Amino acid sequence: MALPNSGPLSLDQIHVEAGGNSGSSASINDADIRGMIGKSDGAQSSFSDFYGASSSVTINQTISNSTNNYNMASNRGPTYSAGVTAYTLTINPGVTVGTNSTSSTSLQTGSPWSSGDTIIVENYGSVKGGGGPGGAGGSISTPQNLSGPNPQHITPGVAGTTVNGAAFNAAYPVTFKNFGSIYGGGGGGGGGGSRRFAKGGGKNTNLYQVGKAGGGGGGAGVTAGTGGPTTNAGEPLNNATGTAGSSGSANAGGAGGTGAMQPVNQFDNMETFGQTGGSGGGLGSDGAAGNVNPFGNAAGDHQNVFSNAAPGGTRGFITSNSSSITFNPSGTQGGRTS
Repeated sequence: MALPNSGPLSLDQIHVEAGGNSGSSASINDADIRGMIGKSDGAQSSFSDFYGASSSVTINQTISNSTNNYNMASNRGPTYSAGVTAYTLTINPGVTVGTNSTSSTSLQTGSPWSSGDTIIVENYGSVKGGGGPGGAGGSISTPQNLSGPNPQHITPGVAGTTVNGAAFNAAYPVTFKNFGSIYGGGGGGGGGGSRRFAKGGGKNTNLYQVGKAGGGGGGAGVTAGTGGPTTNAGEPLNNATGTAGSSGSANAGGAGGTGAMQPVNQFDNMETFGQTGGSGGGLGSDGAAGNVNPFGNAAGDHQNVFSNAAPGGTRGFITSNSSSITFNPSGTQGGRTS
């Protein structure tokens, strides 16, 4: 509580405001006392200099433009005083605080803070974790020689990236007034698988059958995840190509890529399909698994071979060190909790 702006003022009042005990010894040149009015050691002071003075420090900061990886302690400025600072951060409407990595934090208190400090975040915008990249699609390439050894090149789909970072990390107790939204990043979509089927006994030829699956879509977030590539098994594909997954956006996961199909050969009755990749997860959501659908074997049919599709990545965290965070109000949230 600040000292009065007028009237009688005693050294004891000033001493108590500076954190001392009433009745204990004090001097107007004590560091904690002169520090309230910014006086250096030995500088001349009068009691009137202390009218309205306070030992507490108030820091009000505003994020008015979208930014990534914001650290409160690093940005609070030189007026911070350990143990007596009341810090408030306001995130304006329309502003997004994001991150440039799936493993890092979009917004954090940083350190150090000291007992007696208070931190309040008033969020009217959006805090978003980064989206996970999609996984690569799988592939199969194999000669149409079903009567003898059949060297096959099988590449399974790759899992979408799991987001291990958090939208907000608190290293010190915080009251988070969430009038906007806070989301963990979306997980990446899993890469698709490929399948190959020989019906009724293929001929002994040296032609190749190849299936290339689509890549997984990127997860939503800031920064959003990139789409996964399609995979080349190292063999020709008769002009058929799979596609990469689409990158995610700030608000939505990207679509999985499409697979390439080798049509049925009229002489060998063989067909190979690359399947679609999984979609990237939306904000606070897991990525979808890639697709693969093995054929059933009928009598006289030969091989039913497939490369496995991959799972989607897990969504990111809303917060880390959540026991230090009090949401009031909770606002809109999505993602894992720690």
